[in-house]
Amino acid sequence: MKLKVGTRIMLGFSLIVILLVIVGTISYSSFNSVEKLKDKILEQNYPGVRAAEAILSGQANQGLGLRGFLLTGQEQFNANYERYKKDCADAIQRSVELAYTPEAHELIKKADGLSTQYDQVGDKIMALKKEGKDEEAFKLMENQAAPLMDQTRLAVNEIINLKEKQMGEMSEQIDTSISRAMLIILIMTGASFVLSILISVVTGRSITKPVAQIAEVTQQVAQGDLTKSITHIGNDELGDLAKTFNNMVMDLRSVVRQIIDASHQLAAASEELSSSSEETAAAAEQVAKTINDVASGATAQTKSVNEASAVLDQLSLGVKQVAENAMAVNNSSNKARNAAVSGQEDASLATEKMEQVQKSSAAAAQTIEELRMGSEKIGEIVDVIKGIAGQTNLLALNAAIEAARAGEQGRGFAVVAEEVRKLAEESRTSADTIAKLINNIQIGTAKAVEAMNSGATEVEEGVRTVQKSMDAFTMINKEILGVSEQVEQVSAASQQMAAGSGQVVMSMKNIEKISGQMDAGAQEVAASIEEQTASMEAVASQAEELAKLAEQLQSTVAKFQV
Repeated sequence: MKLKVGTRIMLGFSLIVILLVIVGTISYSSFNSVEKLKDKILEQNYPGVRAAEAILSGQANQGLGLRGFLLTGQEQFNANYERYKKDCADAIQRSVELAYTPEAHELIKKADGLSTQYDQVGDKIMALKKEGKDEEAFKLMENQAAPLMDQTRLAVNEIINLKEKQMGEMSEQIDTSISRAMLIILIMTGASFVLSILISVVTGRSITKPVAQIAEVTQQVAQGDLTKSITHIGNDELGDLAKTFNNMVMDLRSVVRQIIDASHQLAAASEELSSSSEETAAAAEQVAKTINDVASGATAQTKSVNEASAVLDQLSLGVKQVAENAMAVNNSSNKARNAAVSGQEDASLATEKMEQVQKSSAAAAQTIEELRMGSEKIGEIVDVIKGIAGQTNLLALNAAIEAARAGEQGRGFAVVAEEVRKLAEESRTSADTIAKLINNIQIGTAKAVEAMNSGATEVEEGVRTVQKSMDAFTMINKEILGVSEQVEQVSAASQQMAAGSGQVVMSMKNIEKISGQMDAGAQEVAASIEEQTASMEAVASQAEELAKLAEQLQSTVAKFQV
């Protein structure tokens, strides 16, 4: 599958963000479960213990009112009896509402039945006292009321023991949840740190290695070595750039070879043209000698003119071939220039892609920064939990003081207050541990940001390297443009030579006519010879200029290795 550079970077940092989100989710879930258990203790178990102690306290005060009325007969004790009987019934009702297990319901139902029997016996004792039957009332008090009160106290103590057991189990669940959350957070944090380092190393190498190779080969090509090519080709933007660069070098190599071949042909044609010019000059001298001996050598003169005409025909063909070769070299130069322009455009496109990768890295850095701020908010929540634990500890201390004041009746309440204080201390300790874990997460996030910034720096280096490649393409374009201009000069000179050779051919035809009309006058022949000599001098001069241009062309393309 073809992945862009920006896609690889975003995918890597997305994995890191996902791991950090998982860590945050696990932390939140663990905190939530701990809070639910604490709420269950504070809203059900702890109030349930208070309600059970209220039953004991109400029944004890109810018994005091019953005994006081039985001993003194005062109405005040009767009123206290009725009031605490109602308080005891209300406490039993609250215990029923706070019970959330079948076992608790059974114990409260048992205590409710015993309390109801005690109320019925107490009402009978009150009635007997009001009727003046003190002896029967005392017997009923001793034989039924006292045993029922003891049985009720035992049943309520069983309820208190059950609530304390449930609070102990919940405390163990809280400890287990916190330990499991701490282990998972440590594992996920370590995995996030290791993964961030691996992603940074892999992503950096996947970008810097091909960019360095492209820069090295581009520098060699800029120095004229066209035998080099990029061997490492991937499936991303850098791979596309490498493929395009290789194609451009192949086209440029082909064009330079054509220019070299054409320059050799041009040099050979120049030598041939120079040789032909010398032969034509020699033929012209021979014609001049023949003119001096017109009368005796008319036949020889005609033969020499024919030979000179044939040589001029060959010279004209050579000049035309030189012109055609110059046009071919010009076309090859144009192709090379187009290839260099294409490479320059591809390098510019690669620069834009690298800038997009740089922007994607900046967006990923911003996302990790937001995650770091979220970790700070979690730290603030942990501070709130520590504050709540401190307040709970103070409440437990106050409750223990009140239980100490209540004496024996507050013993169960004192035990509950001590358990709540221990729970508050454990919550505070767990909150401190979680705060340290959150700090470790923030440190890991900072390292991830640092690794990402390092990758962004390497991307910037890649942009600068590609820019150097684009400058090299510009230099190649300038060199090829210079070659093209020289080839155009050669082409223009070849066309001028072709025109001059045409004039020479026409002159030789005129000489042929003059030779056929020897009787018309030797002066016309002499004039034609002078015209031919001037034309040959022009051809020789143009041949020398063409040879110089061929040498310049060979010198220009000599620095390219193909």
